[in-house]
Amino acid sequence: MAVCSGPRGECRGGRILFILFLVFLLPAGLRAEEAAVGRDGTLVFQSPDGSSAVLDILPRGTRLELVKRGEEWSEVMLPESNTRGFVRTSALQLSAMAAAQEGKALLSGPASPLYNTLQEELNKSDAKIRRIEQAVSHLEGMVDKYTQADSAMHGKRGAKGKALRSQEFPEAGGSWAGYRGFDLFSGMYTKEKDLTIGGAVSWFPESMSGFGLELEAGYLFLEGDRRGAGLSLDLLYPLGWSRPWLMPYLCAGGGLFYLSGVDGAGSETNPSANLGAGALCPLSSGFSLRPDLRLFASFNDGERNIDGRFFLALHRGF
Repeated sequence: MAVCSGPRGECRGGRILFILFLVFLLPAGLRAEEAAVGRDGTLVFQSPDGSSAVLDILPRGTRLELVKRGEEWSEVMLPESNTRGFVRTSALQLSAMAAAQEGKALLSGPASPLYNTLQEELNKSDAKIRRIEQAVSHLEGMVDKYTQADSAMHGKRGAKGKALRSQEFPEAGGSWAGYRGFDLFSGMYTKEKDLTIGGAVSWFPESMSGFGLELEAGYLFLEGDRRGAGLSLDLLYPLGWSRPWLMPYLCAGGGLFYLSGVDGAGSETNPSANLGAGALCPLSSGFSLRPDLRLFASFNDGERNIDGRFFLALHRGF
């Protein structure tokens, strides 16, 4: 029997039945269909793909608004966040009446241990992700600072290195004007296998259009008690097809050649001339190896003595 109350004799039970009647008469598209989660630990994914991001983990009995139902995946609206996600259709109780009948009882009890464990692990993962993001952001800041500092230092080192190279070695094929060098060499005359050591200084004046002058002095170790020494002034000409690791040149010059112990006791000083070629092979910090091969001639009372000479020098450029 319906219970009636109110001044106009309104019937409370009749009103309830009337409202329910109107609700069930509404088109299905105008009613929000509900679903209840059927098992603990149900995962809500960002897209209908088990490898996509997990938005939430729901306990059994959670009531959801069903946006679109599919055979394998259903799109739902998460409670209290108005965020859409996807759950497996098999994990839902899709009957609205069943959700209405079981929802309160299911939601009234505490969450299961499985749900609590999964939720705790999710929270830990979120915390770890946040810490990793902070660490990565910190590292990116450090890398940016290091890159800026390194760029500044590299620019200074590059400018300084370029200045040093301009003082030590000309650029490949560049001008040698103003270049100076010093050599310590050891070599051999090829005819009699006589050893020689010595030194040389070189200079490329700006007024000589790429040619350089070299003053060379050497000492010879001859057989027996004989000794020899040579002094020459040479003209150097660097070739234009030089490379950073090889700077070839041509050379020619003349000077004096001294011999002692000639014919047992005497000594003599004769004019000399040389013609040849060599190269600078840069190492580092202004140092290079200098191989040099020349045709050497000395003149004594109209007689000409021709010999070959090869030396290897340690060259220092300035």
